[in-house]
Amino acid sequence: MRYLLLVLSIFLIFSSCKKEEPTKEKVDPNDLIVWTGYGKTDTASFDSAGINYALWIPNAFTPDGDGLNDIWGVKGFGIVEFKLTIIDIWDNTMILNYDPYTYWNGRKYNSGEIQPDGIYNYEITTTDSAGTQYEYTGELILMK
Repeated sequence: MRYLLLVLSIFLIFSSCKKEEPTKEKVDPNDLIVWTGYGKTDTASFDSAGINYALWIPNAFTPDGDGLNDIWGVKGFGIVEFKLTIIDIWDNTMILNYDPYTYWNGRKYNSGEIQPDGIYNYEITTTDSAGTQYEYTGELILMK
């Protein structure tokens, strides 16, 4: 009897939940939308009150033309000034960029042939609205 009551309770709880599909009109600026694969998305929210600056730097991308993860770039908010340099293992500059909304497609200066698979170094300098400067260096993986 307890088992039946438990199953019935769980069924009632889940059947009363209303699942809403996210739409463009309902997307909150504080939502992070994650594509989980197979055409599905999930959303996580955060409260940005009191946070004036954030930067997310991915560590890999696959510019193979399949439409998934074909470009590399940073995401963030509160960025007033921005400079990105990506260099290969021979210290050749792949891209020099001053726009945080321009992405690297794996080609030298975003034109020509896609560069070879490998590890590339990045140097990023940003300034937030309070005038604080941030410097980031690291590696990213280009994998076709």
